[in-house]
Amino acid sequence: DAIDRLKQRRAASEVEPKTRKRKRDSCDVGAVARTYKTRSRTSKEDEEARNFEHVTNRPLALITLRFGNYNSIAPVAFLRCGVSKKSTYGPDEYMSLVLTSKIGQGAIGSVYHAHMELLVDGHAQSTTVVVKVASQEKEVEGLRHEYRIYEHLSRKGVVDGIPLVFGLFKDTESEVTALVMNHVGTDLWDLRPDKTKEFVRVSKETENAYVRILKSLHDADVVHEDIRPQNLMLKDDHPTIIDFTHARLDIEKDRKEAEIAELIEVLHEVPEIPREGNSMRPSSPLDELEDEDLSETENELVI
Repeated sequence: DAIDRLKQRRAASEVEPKTRKRKRDSCDVGAVARTYKTRSRTSKEDEEARNFEHVTNRPLALITLRFGNYNSIAPVAFLRCGVSKKSTYGPDEYMSLVLTSKIGQGAIGSVYHAHMELLVDGHAQSTTVVVKVASQEKEVEGLRHEYRIYEHLSRKGVVDGIPLVFGLFKDTESEVTALVMNHVGTDLWDLRPDKTKEFVRVSKETENAYVRILKSLHDADVVHEDIRPQNLMLKDDHPTIIDFTHARLDIEKDRKEAEIAELIEVLHEVPEIPREGNSMRPSSPLDELEDEDLSETENELVI
């Protein structure tokens, strides 16, 4: 399995991912931007995430699982898409990601909370991030599409109100792919004060902020196409729109206006039952045992 593929004699200062020929590069996402513009954030955690923007230059991510019944004894090496593999990596060329809990299933792949740590000038820095993992071919393609949308938005200068993306990475020994982003809070569905009610209430100021974010996407000719409570995040009164799996480029004014109307409707009334297959509700690690897509992914990550 993936653990046996890794050499356990890794030194603290360098790692050696095993080399293996590939038939094709499933990381082909086109031009990959190396930096992201600084965002104006308000919360402590977002300020920490901003301090980690230089991590977008690190070519290697070492991923382990450590929650529930999972406790990886060695990390799995994931290489940043768009960079060439090397034989060794110094301490300033990789980051460590420990997956600590499963958030749920996104539109594609599985989504995890993770602890990210890296050495900067000999000092350890850490923060909480979100890692979306895909293993099936269709899921991986969806993840690559989502990353391309984030790249497009970055080039257009859209940085506020969307996740800060640290990079897209691929397992050096399989097609399992991981998208690493900063943690942006809790979705509006889970923030309902009364879980028996269909309504989620936000202030007019917060509603206007969501509308401004969506309009900024539209100004960049991106239509989200999946506006629902589970994709509307809030942390310290700072709103964020996530999950661009279904997003597409569209210059049609009518579609953009219709999506603004959909957003306002969602903010006023939330259906009691989320759309099947796209729930971002937190779940138990035991749920993975019944999840066919997830089981194949985790076979790549743990014994």
